[in-house]
Amino acid sequence: MGKTRIGVVLRESVGGGKSSNQSADLVALSERYNAFVKKLHALIASLHQHHAVMIQIDKTRTAVRLLC
Repeated sequence: MGKTRIGVVLRESVGGGKSSNQSADLVALSERYNAFVKKLHALIASLHQHHAVMIQIDKTRTAVRLLC
């Protein structure tokens, strides 16, 4: 008796393995994406630092206003 699930029958008839071919575009785009992610992490760290500095400036301004 044969298998009734269409997906199983189709997979067996086609060969069932995963595709091993990659396009050149995929490799290039993956490299560009990885470079983008590294730059994005650096930008996020810089923005966190900038935010901390802005908070410190605001605290300093407030302290100066209270002294006057």
